[in-house]
Amino acid sequence: GMSGTTNSPDLNDLTISMLKGEDGKQTDDLDSMTEWLVPHLKPDIIHISTALLAGMARRFKKLFNVPVVTFFQDEDSWIDLMDARSKSEAWALIEDRSSFIDMHVFPSQYYRKIITSRIDIPENKTSVIHNGLDHLSYEQTTRSIKDKFVIGYLSRISHGNGLDFIIDSMIEMKRQNILDGIELHATGGHTGEDAKFIKKLHYNIKKNGLKHNVKFHNKFDVISRKEFLNRIDILSVPACGHAFGIYLVEAFCSGIPVLQPDCGASREIINLTNAGLTFKCNNKRSYIEKVMLLKNEHDILTNLRINSLNSAENIFNIDKVAEQFTAVYKELISKNQARFKD
Repeated sequence: GMSGTTNSPDLNDLTISMLKGEDGKQTDDLDSMTEWLVPHLKPDIIHISTALLAGMARRFKKLFNVPVVTFFQDEDSWIDLMDARSKSEAWALIEDRSSFIDMHVFPSQYYRKIITSRIDIPENKTSVIHNGLDHLSYEQTTRSIKDKFVIGYLSRISHGNGLDFIIDSMIEMKRQNILDGIELHATGGHTGEDAKFIKKLHYNIKKNGLKHNVKFHNKFDVISRKEFLNRIDILSVPACGHAFGIYLVEAFCSGIPVLQPDCGASREIINLTNAGLTFKCNNKRSYIEKVMLLKNEHDILTNLRINSLNSAENIFNIDKVAEQFTAVYKELISKNQARFKD
């Protein structure tokens, strides 16, 4: 999760200044960086890792005269926390700098639609390449459901990611006498600004007698996350607005199916992979139905596990993702070279 000292409202001015590039307050830093880069680097292409750094695109284009690629992911969740004036200025600056960008790459069709509804980018300058992981570095789950069914939550423990929704659903399951043998394990870290949300979660857990059903894991480094995935039967992060959700791929790499809201990138990824189920957004009844189905229908869970592993190997495989990026780079480089020949 982001550090408590780097929340967006504190950084309105810095974000705007960065997006202004050579017209912003970091112009000396940009000058120092480019003065060092020019004699040391002869790039064929430049890849900017987030649109929040798109302010550098014009300078790079001018200096190197090579194609510039920018990867977009979750900029909206950062910019949307800004005040109204800064927010509209940020999108206007990204749109302005996008004229110096040859390809805008998005991790999902959903996120491309979100961004292109906010800024004007020609469609032929956009492409979708899903995030990927090294699936071979993950252990495949060997769990068999005997005495308990474990729902895992792997994301920042903060408002808006849906952990409170899962707990509310469990409270309802307890009321219906169907919570026996079901646990929730949660990890993902938090910051100071999440303290109020977490206090309320713990209050609800205690008040409703869920202490034995809910477990929090404090460590969430790479090794701890992989161990965590071996303790759960399904992964569920009921957030609607994420541009992609790399936690889904982490689950697939371990052979863990997912249970996600029928919206945003989650719907797109589940439709693509058949490696999980969706429920109606913010609908506890729909969520509970799907949890019970996955808990009780072992054949369904087994098929979803197979699909999870297949999608990790064939769709979100880091090598295949690298091939897709390489193909985009090669096409842009050959177009650029042809331009010089003409």
